[in-house]
Parts: sequence; structure tokens; C-alpha cells
Amino acid sequence: MQGYRVTVGKSSSEGVQSLSQLREWINNRSEAYQTYLGEISADHTFDPSKIAGIQYVSGTLSYDPSEGFSQRGNGPNYFGGLYTLATCRHDIRGTAERAGGWDFDEHFSPVGGGTDLWLPKYPVLVVNSTGTTDNGHRKGRWVPSVAFVTHAFRTMEGYADHLRSEYSGQTVTHRLTRAEKATDEAIKHGDCHANNQGETGGPPKGHPHHEGIESTCGCGSGDAKLHPDNEKDHLKVLSMEDFWLSFDEPVFENTVGGRGHGKIESWEFENITEVQK
Repeated sequence: MQGYRVTVGKSSSEGVQSLSQLREWINNRSEAYQTYLGEISADHTFDPSKIAGIQYVSGTLSYDPSEGFSQRGNGPNYFGGLYTLATCRHDIRGTAERAGGWDFDEHFSPVGGGTDLWLPKYPVLVVNSTGTTDNGHRKGRWVPSVAFVTHAFRTMEGYADHLRSEYSGQTVTHRLTRAEKATDEAIKHGDCHANNQGETGGPPKGHPHHEGIESTCGCGSGDAKLHPDNEKDHLKVLSMEDFWLSFDEPVFENTVGGRGHGKIESWEFENITEVQK
């Protein structure tokens, strides 16, 4: 499947070329996020001194020295200046109730009031990386994006409602896989299995997770409302514009062993290293 540039519509990594600059960026985003919480009158406690997150390797993310980073899958989705991760590797976003889940929801608090919105208790990051890829000098798992999570949802309906009420244009059209006139980008790369009315269902024909198609994430089965992507036991996360970084070339490397998925548990970022120029 043909991919698209990770920096499509956005490239905000300027000024973040080291781990110290990454920490500074997170602190800056924490201040901005607290301002945002005040603007929406959210009765929510946010502690900027703590940090948590996940390191997520995606085999659909790749790097080519002449073309930069590209995404040929659907998780994460980078269209329209928004970062979203709602499909694939459900376990690392798994809730406390999910067998084998990482208790990812412990880092969030539900807003309540009849909504499915969850907000982070402190800075929660998603650091994506490619599979083992050659950067022109050596092979490694290179980081194309770092997201400061601003919103999370347990249900696909909650995610769909938020998209439809808060955004427009490609931010929505390139995510809704079941829209009446779904775009090619949504069918191939969309991560919100809903139509224009917010009604959810299985991924459509042509989507990597559609029934009968072998998916690189191992979840390409079932075409019902309770498709694994739509289950409630893994959080669907979102980062607003200016709350995530995208890179044109490798600046950071994921050094987690094994399959490369890992937890961020301190400001030391033990499994993220700077790429030597």
C-alpha cells in the first residue's frame, strides 16, 4: 500500500533536536495544556512534574533518506494537523480490564457528565518509531513523531463524536472510514470506523483491517460493530495541533529491545537516544 509523508500538512520539530530540547518542549506544552484546560473549564487536576507514555513500533512507518518518513498504515493518522492513534497494538493502550493490557488508562481521568472524554493526569507521550530501517548510515528504529496526548476515548463513538464536533476538512474526511463518500485516504489510512452521523461499524472493504485481509497488526478479522479496533478496553488517543512533533529525518532512535514497544516512566527517557549527525 502506498504511503504518505508523516509531515503532511504539518512539520513542527524545528527547535527540538536533542533530549534536553524535547524536555523543554514538553514543559512548554504542559503550560499550554493547563491554559487549554482553563479555557474549556475542565474540573481536572494536571501535574506537570510527572511523565508517562508508550514507545510504539509500527511496521507501516518507514524512512527513506530521499523521501523522509512515511506512513502506509492507519495507526497513527497524521492528516489535517491532528495526531490520532486508535487502531493497532491495542494491548499497549489497553485498560486495566484488558487481559494483557498495559493499564494505560491509569494515566487518565474520565471527565464524566455523560461523555466518553478522558484527560491525562500529567504529560503522557506516544513516541512512535519505524521498524528496523536503514537511515543511509546504519539500521535502527527511527522516531518520526512524538505526541503529547491531549484527549482520549474508550469508545469509537466517543472518538467519532469529538472529531465531528470539533474539526472539519481533511482532519475528519481522512479519518472516517465509513463515511458515505469516504476518501481514498480514509479507506486506506483512516482510524475512525464511523460514518458522517457518528454510527460505528467494522472497517470497510479496502481498509487493512477489513475482514478477510491479513493485517500487519494481526487484527484484520471481523466486520462487525465489535471489531477489535472498536472495543472499549483500549484507549483511542488524540493530540491537538501544536501538541505533537513530526520529523523530516531521524533525530531520535528507539532503543527498546525485543519488539521495541516500551513504557516511558521517567524524564530520563532511558530507551530514547539522540541520533549522531
